[in-house]
Amino acid sequence: MTSITQIGLGPMGIALADCLISNDYNLTVWNRTTSKMASFVDRGAQAADSIDAAVAASSTVIVCLRDYSSTLELFRSVKDETVFSGRTIIQLSTGRTHEAHALNDWLTARGASYLDGAILGAPHIIGEPDAVILVAGNEKTWQKSRATLQLLAGKAAHAGAQIDAASLLDLAFLCQRLGAFMGAMQGIALCQASGLKASTFGETVASDNRIKMLTEVIANESYDEPVNSIALWTDGFQHIVDQANETNCPSAFLDFLADRFRQANAAGLGGEDIAALIKTFG
Repeated sequence: MTSITQIGLGPMGIALADCLISNDYNLTVWNRTTSKMASFVDRGAQAADSIDAAVAASSTVIVCLRDYSSTLELFRSVKDETVFSGRTIIQLSTGRTHEAHALNDWLTARGASYLDGAILGAPHIIGEPDAVILVAGNEKTWQKSRATLQLLAGKAAHAGAQIDAASLLDLAFLCQRLGAFMGAMQGIALCQASGLKASTFGETVASDNRIKMLTEVIANESYDEPVNSIALWTDGFQHIVDQANETNCPSAFLDFLADRFRQANAAGLGGEDIAALIKTFG
């Protein structure tokens, strides 16, 4: 039985841990809010009583926290840094490219192998054949972790040795999805303005399942049952803006999106589904 540690039990971390334990991994979990570990302990997982114990428990450690700074802060709290030596650390949080470099430097200096990763999708896709996880880093480290990553995402792939490649591609993917969402919302608005229902758009020209889900939210006005909330997307969007600013990337599209997010959050829509951005189109 393969041993692995999962650090972080937010919605995505829970999905990762569920997939691992469902596939008979010897799982150790750690979360700052300890009550979130209970359901996994009931299923046979071990609950680490400290971050030190969590890292020490397995040769491979998956991290899925809010952002990279949370990961680095947590790792810096480890009392005995020799625990990192010989471990493979797989980061699946969201961050910017310079943070990938910083975390790689910090961990490799302490003898760990590091893969910097990105999950291209929502928690419900974990374990599915079409799910995508990209990781960047040493080829041998990727090959060592490949079976586990492809269990978590059938289309898990190595983005190359450049340590920030997965992080950069993740931000590019988020740009693509936001573009598709905004285009779909404009298309729905066109339909509604001329008497067609949002559901008709979803049944005929919606480009993929995620767009169909967005269409259903608008058609049913079920904004308070978010697949992904505006607040969550706002955090991810800010990473894109920061990356563009740091690299002097053209940002006219981002300026348009920033205005939509500002309006939505000012109107108190942060807890609603990303589809609620259509409310800012008036």
